[in-house]
Amino acid sequence: MSLKIKTKLRYGIGLLFAMIVLLGGISVKNISDMSADTRNILADNYNSLLYSRRMLDALERIFKAEIQNFALGCCEIPERLPLRDA
Repeated sequence: MSLKIKTKLRYGIGLLFAMIVLLGGISVKNISDMSADTRNILADNYNSLLYSRRMLDALERIFKAEIQNFALGCCEIPERLPLRDA
């Protein structure tokens, strides 16, 4: 069973072409999967930024309310200070 050189070259080049096509398909699938993962990561990061911004806004509102309460509390003059017994 002796094959001609021409036939051996065709089989070899055909095998290499099949391997290249297979690797190309695997590469396209992996890139597609990574693209989907990247979109999910970006969406999660955006949601995290929104949550942190909302927390910061809430803390600023609480801080402003505490400052106003403190300022109002300091300006009130008590009617009478209790005296200590000597």
